[in-house]
Amino acid sequence: MKDYVFLLGRPGCGKSFVYENILKRLRVAEKINKVRRLDDFPVLKELLDKDTEFKRHLRKEGGFEVTDFTIVDEALRTI
Repeated sequence: MKDYVFLLGRPGCGKSFVYENILKRLRVAEKINKVRRLDDFPVLKELLDKDTEFKRHLRKEGGFEVTDFTIVDEALRTI
């Protein structure tokens, strides 16, 4: 059986910190054998870099804001 954990949040909100703590606790308790971490940011960035007419996003300081959420499905298919 596979279990999944999704960490969602705004940039800088502490997702990586939470991930590291969950991972540490699961390893100490010997509850996990293998972990696969997927980061959607590089995939979304690559897709949005192609959106030169800004139909699917807006540029924001340090990143972007998705305006067409169909791109999320596209990113998930890529991952």
